[in-house]
Amino acid sequence: MKRGGCSAIRAIVPRDACASARTPHDERARILLVGPMPPTKGGITTFMLNLMASYLNEQFEFVPYRTTRPPNVIVIVIDNWGYAAVLRGGLVRIVQGILLTIGRFISFRSFVMSRRIELVQCFLDASTNEKATLARRSFIAGWKLCAGWRWGLR
Repeated sequence: MKRGGCSAIRAIVPRDACASARTPHDERARILLVGPMPPTKGGITTFMLNLMASYLNEQFEFVPYRTTRPPNVIVIVIDNWGYAAVLRGGLVRIVQGILLTIGRFISFRSFVMSRRIELVQCFLDASTNEKATLARRSFIAGWKLCAGWRWGLR
């Protein structure tokens, strides 16, 4: 990745946030990264960790908003996605997932407002509608939104 990649973000965040190579810590533009975080493994999680550790961290503050589910104890290498994987996890994991989702929907607006987020970045995929709903709520609220869509080939 070429240094100075800030130009790709200029259309979304204020230009003065990209003015210098080192922006003071309290003046950096805050970008909310909505998606799975560790212990989840995968492409989106790896991308988010790489982005937060990149040189862009000097100019932007990346704030993670976790959409990670409780880990599945029963791991089957083949066909571990979709509704079959949800049902395989058991009733306790299903209830935990439902409660986490409801809690995220309730707390999302206050999370964004309290941290003065300037851009909401959602990593959408075919496995869940939760992130799509959070992206839709961001759009309706009038917050700046950047959504990336990823379809897995199965």
